[in-house]
Amino acid sequence: MSNINVINPGADITTHAADLAAHTLNIGQIFRTGEYLPAGFLGAYTTSAIQADRIIARYLWVARNITVDRIAVYVATAGAAGTVIRLGIYNNGTNLLPGSLLLDAGTVAVDSTGAKAITINQALTKGLYWLALFSDGAPTLGAHASAWSPIGMDASIQNVKGHWYKDTAYGTLPDPFPADASTFSFMYSIFVRVASLD
Repeated sequence: MSNINVINPGADITTHAADLAAHTLNIGQIFRTGEYLPAGFLGAYTTSAIQADRIIARYLWVARNITVDRIAVYVATAGAAGTVIRLGIYNNGTNLLPGSLLLDAGTVAVDSTGAKAITINQALTKGLYWLALFSDGAPTLGAHASAWSPIGMDASIQNVKGHWYKDTAYGTLPDPFPADASTFSFMYSIFVRVASLD
């Protein structure tokens, strides 16, 4: 097929494909490298204690191919000495449930406050992913109300479902994500940092 632009025959449409942000007018494709990706439509910031032995996954909407080099959480109130959180990324599965494990990034200590990041090197193609955390303790983490989520609304039609969770004994991230997970109405602050636009 020819790369002729029928509106402007002198233009090559492959040039437009190479610069997605400027030519598609899709705000979701405009990323700044070196910064953490908001990864969705976030409402008001809050904090919430997490429950030990609970795996949690929140959606990550990726509108163009990128590589990420950090995955992080924000600890508002420290967990007990030695408490760790395991972080990772899941592929999207059936009916907007996290599916197969893409990356187990390892653990980070959460027995002090502040942003806690793990260095990674993960390419993500355009699509929907799920950022996961799994804690052996109960620190208080940053969180956001869900302004929008692909999961939908709860039965009361008053709250947006922000993440999936499953209570299970702490360990490595399960592969695949538990199929009998439940939903909750806000999103813990799990973020990835954009290293490059691919």
